[in-house]
Amino acid sequence: MSRSDLTDSTDPLARIEELLADEALSNLDPSESAELRAANQKINPFHDVVSALTPAIAKPIAMPADLAARIERSAKQHIRAPIQAVVNAAPARQSMRIGQWAGWLVAAAACAALAVNTFWRTPEPVNPIVASVEPEPAEARKQLLTDSNIVKLDFAGVADKGAGGDVVWSDAQQEGYMRLTNLPVNDPNAWQYQLWIFDANGNAAHPVDGGVFDVTAAGEVIVKIDPKIKVGKATMFAVTREKPGGTVVSDRAHIAVLAKPA
Repeated sequence: MSRSDLTDSTDPLARIEELLADEALSNLDPSESAELRAANQKINPFHDVVSALTPAIAKPIAMPADLAARIERSAKQHIRAPIQAVVNAAPARQSMRIGQWAGWLVAAAACAALAVNTFWRTPEPVNPIVASVEPEPAEARKQLLTDSNIVKLDFAGVADKGAGGDVVWSDAQQEGYMRLTNLPVNDPNAWQYQLWIFDANGNAAHPVDGGVFDVTAAGEVIVKIDPKIKVGKATMFAVTREKPGGTVVSDRAHIAVLAKPA
């Protein structure tokens, strides 16, 4: 069989056998050597690496033609089997690679599913924190009246003669309430009421500011006391009229009501 016949052959395995046989006889030209390397690379990707690591073999000496023919026939018989084994093993290796990739894909899909389940799962119900609601001043005043250590004094009208009421205060709790009756309704833009707490442990000239407030309707109002500093021992309470927003020091020009011990 001529080399042209081998080149035109539709059997690539036969072509590789012939190239290998010619290589054994050192009958390959440069183009055929390149062809053989390309064929080997397709069948065995590590061919070039193995070739590079294989010690160089001296160029064989010329041999008789009949010996060369016998070697060529023997080469065909012994080369076809290992090449066919490599070719047959290729799909198996490819299947192994696909199986390995499939394993990784399954693992990745599981991780993705876990992530989706983690971030998109329905939130577990959380017990709501209910903010404490302060009772209305009237109810809070009733609760404070149950404390036996409170101070309770009656208001008497001074500038506002018809006004009255009482004050309930706890030094321990720093909490208290005023119940005021018949105080005139005020205009917050003109003036406001302000409470002053006289402390037995403090300076009578500078009572504690108990907070500014308004009276928006005639009759009875209950106002929570808002001391700006701690009161040691309350002895007297006075409500004055002051400029909007109150004042730091009152001139006590208009004391509406006053509560003091009898």
